[in-house]
Amino acid sequence: MANIKQIAELAGVSITTVSRVLNNHPYVQEAKREAVWDAVHKLNYSPNSNAVHLVKGRTGMVAVLLPFVNHPFAGMVLEGIAEQALLNNYRLILCQTNYDQNEEKRVLDMLKSKQIDGVIIVSRKGKWEMVESYASYGPIVACEKVDSEVISYVHVDRYKGTKECFRYLVEKGYRQIGFLLELVELIMEKNVCRLIWKVLLIWENA
Repeated sequence: MANIKQIAELAGVSITTVSRVLNNHPYVQEAKREAVWDAVHKLNYSPNSNAVHLVKGRTGMVAVLLPFVNHPFAGMVLEGIAEQALLNNYRLILCQTNYDQNEEKRVLDMLKSKQIDGVIIVSRKGKWEMVESYASYGPIVACEKVDSEVISYVHVDRYKGTKECFRYLVEKGYRQIGFLLELVELIMEKNVCRLIWKVLLIWENA
């Protein structure tokens, strides 16, 4: 495989000039720029991505940590993430964990070893204390409310939204309304319990 030194020899320029051309540096004579690109094509040169990442200090890749890729909620979230990634010239790595804490840790280890620039956590099983220990290695964003000073989050007020949905259905005359939760532990959340009581009061006063 060709390297920068061989390109410089074939183009008749210095290694520094080759580096500037490959990195789109503006202060290079046009004749030298053309000579370098001509040598690149003749030698079929392809830059070493690991070396480029090391020099630039970024990979341009973000991991999306999610339990299952075929979950409807994950699909909606991924659509928005992918759109913004494309606009900001980032590539996504989808990491399905099946709620395996070891898999979640492996993704965070990728952040620690600089294989990725950041992690977006759609849903996880591991404790936030473990996730927080990786925050110094790069940005971590959660798709749920997190009581943390080092982890950012994007949060939808599910309590308020669910309450409005129930209120709308009751006002329309519906009484036999199903309420489904994905994770069993969510039933124990205070907000859910409060919501159930408020819905009962809405029905009683309807």
